[in-house]
This record gives sequence, C-alpha cells and structure tokens, in this order.
Amino acid sequence: MKIRVLIADDHQIFRDGLITLLEGEDDIEIIGTAKNGIEAVNLARSLDPDLIIMDITMPEMDGIEATSRLKIEKPGIKIVALSMHSDRQFVKRMLKAGIDAYLLKSCTSKKLIDVIHSVYNNKKILSEDITDMVISDYLKTEAKIL
Repeated sequence: MKIRVLIADDHQIFRDGLITLLEGEDDIEIIGTAKNGIEAVNLARSLDPDLIIMDITMPEMDGIEATSRLKIEKPGIKIVALSMHSDRQFVKRMLKAGIDAYLLKSCTSKKLIDVIHSVYNNKKILSEDITDMVISDYLKTEAKIL
C-alpha cells in the first residue's frame, strides 16, 4: 500500500523538486499539490491524503493555520512541516497546531524520505537543530520552576 502524499508549498520549483524526488519511491504516491494553505485544506478534504508535507510561510493561509484546521477536521492525518524557519516561535506554533514532524529545508532527501516513513508509522520527529532548541527551552523552563 502506498503512502498518499499532498505537498503544500508556495514555490512551484520546490513542489516540482519534491515530486521528482518522491516519485522515485515505490511506496509513496503524490496525489496533489497546493500553493497555499487554503488549497491544502480543500485538497486534503477532497483527496484524503495519508500525509501532508506542509510549508509554513504561504499566502492566503499559512501552514500553521492550515495544520490547525486539518488536525481538527482530520485528526488521523499526518503532517510534516518542511520549512526554512528554525525560529522558536514558528516551531512552537507548529507543534501546538499538531504537526507530526518538523524538518528544515536544508535536510537531505534521504532524511525526508525516512521521516515520511516514520511519521506514517506513528512516530514523531524533529530535526536535530529543532530538537536541541526544544530541549534547551524545556530545561530553561524547568530551571525557573526549581
């Protein structure tokens, strides 16, 4: 059975690159692409993907709002945030919205493919830089409590 993937990113060349990359995988099927959050939500409703690769900064509706809406409407859907943003505010907001993974666009293609498989199998993944930031923030909060 193939993992049905929807790609949401406002840059056409990036969407095309992801399609080219993922089409080479026997167990991944690209079922659609969206150039903004509104399209992502509407396509997810009609196409029922297993997983969405979601950019954050998009016009009309950003990936944070799209993720929030989709996780309410379709709680079983898996969402992998793939962004250039490593800023803690973006990360916190996406985590709060309910993402299953957060990767930076600087990751390798192998890493993205591995994360798609892991998330599909109910794992939660953060890129190393993001994990370090989350742990650091947690430890600072704990130190204030103590």
